[in-house]
Parts: sequence; C-alpha cells; structure tokens
Amino acid sequence: MPKLTQLGLPIYLLIIYIIFAALSMNGSIEKLKLGLKLKNIDIVELYVDFDSIQESWKQQIKFEVIDQASFNTGTDTNQINLNQLTLASNLIEEYTDLYISRAGLAKLFSALEGPKPETDQTTTSRIYTFLSASKFIDPKNIELTSWDKLEIEGYDSKGRKYTLTFTFNFYRWIVTDITFDMSNIYKKEFIEFVISNHLH
Repeated sequence: MPKLTQLGLPIYLLIIYIIFAALSMNGSIEKLKLGLKLKNIDIVELYVDFDSIQESWKQQIKFEVIDQASFNTGTDTNQINLNQLTLASNLIEEYTDLYISRAGLAKLFSALEGPKPETDQTTTSRIYTFLSASKFIDPKNIELTSWDKLEIEGYDSKGRKYTLTFTFNFYRWIVTDITFDMSNIYKKEFIEFVISNHLH
C-alpha cells in the first residue's frame, strides 16, 4: 500500500499540473491580446519569447531567400551573386535581432502614440492593426500538439497563412515560435531591397 501511495502522488500532481495548464490557456492568450491592444510592452513580454522567435525567423527567411536564390537561373540581370547572398544573410540577422525584440516592439508602440488620422495607412499602422486584431490570435483555431504545446493558425490581410506556437512555461503559455508562408516572396527583389536600404 505505501508503494501504491508513493506512485499515486506523482501521477496525481501531474494530472493537477495538466489541468492547470489547460485552464490557464485562454487566460494567457487573452492577456497577450490585451497587452497588444493597450500597447503595453511589459504585459506582452510576459507572453512572448523573443529570443526563440528570433532564431526561428532567421532560419525561415534564410531558407526561403538564400536557398532558393542560390539556385536562380536566367540572364545576368536575374542572377544573385554570392556577395549579395552573404550580405543579405548578415542583414537578416541584424534586422531580426533589432525588430523581433522588446526594443523593436516598444519602438512600434512608441511610433503609434498620439492622434492618428483615420486614413492612416503607414506600414507601422498596418502592422499594429494586424497584431491587435481579434482574429490575430483566435482561440477557435487552437490545436493542441502535445500536453505543453499548442498551435493557433491564421491568415494575414493578403491571405498568407501563419502559425503561432505557444509553450506552457510553469504557470503561463508563451509564444515561442511564429511561422509564415514565405513561399511566394520575391527572393531577388527582397535581397536587393534589404541591401539597398542598408547601403542608403
């Protein structure tokens, strides 16, 4: 009987932990959405792992841009040379670290402070409108992939699919990855845009 009791306690605690994780799911999602809506970086940071997302985005962008562009064929005007690819790779690292961070999000929020015209269609405004939209993180699209991970799928204004991955971290759910459908981006134009903006 003592052995059964000893065995039952860890299982009981595990069940309680899983139940708590399930109950805290909606709470974490709603608090993250509230933080985005209020432009409160302190709230958002509690539910976003910027470091993890940075590494994921670097891999995603590099794979789509560099891997595809390196096999580009055609006339000389369509070719992307090794120097361009190397520079683009370095800039992807720099820009991702700069913008996918607490400081980058704080800069976005800061740029939105003050009165804005109703017809404001700046890039900053469009990004914030997307992030603060109720459908950006829609609990209706939740898929539990394991006891401590879940995914929420959605589509941006251009119909491109994205997936947010949440991981349970002791007492709250945190966004640890965001994947986008980058298959239709223009690799050559993207690299040239990144380089030209860096050089100017």
